[in-house]
Amino acid sequence: KSRQQQKVDRALVMQSGQLLLRRYGASARRLKGILELPTLASLKAKAGKQPAMIAKRTIGTVTYTESLWLVKAEATLRRTIKADDELCWIAVDELKNQALSGPHRQWLERWLNQNDQPKRGKRP
Repeated sequence: KSRQQQKVDRALVMQSGQLLLRRYGASARRLKGILELPTLASLKAKAGKQPAMIAKRTIGTVTYTESLWLVKAEATLRRTIKADDELCWIAVDELKNQALSGPHRQWLERWLNQNDQPKRGKRP
C-alpha cells in the first residue's frame, strides 16, 4: 500500500486556565469518549500567520501533519462552542486525569511546558 499525506489544522483555545477540547460521543466510530483538540474547520475558525506548533503522527498508511493554531475565544467562537455538545472546557491542571488521545496529550504537554509561553490564563 502506498503512503498518503494529510494535513490537519487544529485549534488551541485557552480561556481562564482552561483548554477547549472535543470529546467524541457514543456514536463515534473511533475514539469514543476520548478528548482531542478540535479542528479549525469544526470551530469555523481561521489559521493565523504561523502555527504555535507543528506535529506529525501516522495512522496506518496515512501520515498526518497537524498544525496547532492559537485561537481567541471571541463572541462568534463562543456561540459555535455552545452549539456543539462535543466541545468542552477542561482545566489545564486536570488534563493529566482526562482521557486524551496519546499524540494530543504529548503535544499539549510539550506546548504547555515551553519556556516562552505566557502564564496560564494569559494565552489567547
